[in-house]
Amino acid sequence: MLSKWYAVPAVLLSSLAIAGCGGDDASVDICEGKELIPHLSPVSLGEFSASQTPFQWNLVLHSPCDEAVTISEACLVGDNVGEFVMEGPDRMVASRDRNSVVRLTYERSSAAEQDDIALVVQSDADNAPTLVVPICARVVDGSPSDESLECDSPVAIPSEGEQVDGLCS
Repeated sequence: MLSKWYAVPAVLLSSLAIAGCGGDDASVDICEGKELIPHLSPVSLGEFSASQTPFQWNLVLHSPCDEAVTISEACLVGDNVGEFVMEGPDRMVASRDRNSVVRLTYERSSAAEQDDIALVVQSDADNAPTLVVPICARVVDGSPSDESLECDSPVAIPSEGEQVDGLCS
């Protein structure tokens, strides 16, 4: 006799199979070629008081397709890049089972206007050979708001599949 602990996984797996998950169904894998996708874009880090900075945050770059994506270059662009520190990407190849991570540290220590920058990632991805991720943050006097900021990219966001050279120069 099967115990209830075996019954729960068996019911779950059969439900997933019926729903079309986890199988070799061609409709599940919609990737073709190479894709690079940030887990969030734009990135509003929000408002901070001076005592809340420096603030660290990680952006995950994922490739959901079978073919791995090779990252050739990554940089921050914009007038206020001096308020941020970028570490990474930690891997120059992103694949279905291995993400690449860029760590950002927001270092502004006094109240000022909103800082708008962009992370630019150059790669061999078909969907975004030049990936532009707008990033914004602000230090305020008093209590920071929990509201999300609207990020303005300092560079134009390329069309899908468009390569733009020279942004990291």
